[in-house]
Amino acid sequence: MIGKLIHIDENSDVESVDDRVKLIPEFAKLLRKERGPKLMLYVYSVCDYYSPYSRIRTLIARFQVAKTDIFGSKFDPMDDDVKDAISKYAELQILPLFEQHNVQSRKINEMTKAIDEIPIKETLTDDDGNETVVDHLDEIMTKNDKLNKFSLSLQKIEEHIEKHILKVGSESPIVKSLSIIEQRLKKKQLKELGIKT
Repeated sequence: MIGKLIHIDENSDVESVDDRVKLIPEFAKLLRKERGPKLMLYVYSVCDYYSPYSRIRTLIARFQVAKTDIFGSKFDPMDDDVKDAISKYAELQILPLFEQHNVQSRKINEMTKAIDEIPIKETLTDDDGNETVVDHLDEIMTKNDKLNKFSLSLQKIEEHIEKHILKVGSESPIVKSLSIIEQRLKKKQLKELGIKT
């Protein structure tokens, strides 16, 4: 993760940005700006899976809270360069666990659509004009059972992701800049999930 290449001091200021980050054109362009390191911190904060802001579920709220915490309420960091850097960061951030979650989610959506399209009863007419009523209830129930198993599996993946984010996020240097209340909440969440702090 790129977040590990951004070093933050005790005052939540960007101390340094590793040169490897500058190899990505969108990030290099951002870092050349007047507030470049802070803008890069903002991109990390709103995008990285391990950012303390990742627990804010809605993106709009996450962007707003990170903006206020990093820049204050008067500065709006969202220009085209920042948007390009956010897109690139999201594109580069791939973890097998998250990919597994995405694949599982797509499969569940496909299965749900397929089940929804199966009629409970269907009248079929053969070439001689004879009608036969076909009951698809057993087929629907069988497919619904498979869907439930996939849903349970997805739920386990989501729980694993949450534990992973909380554990790694609690070790992130930016977490040290959170308020005492935020740190206590984070420790409580870790404890509830059975992770030692």
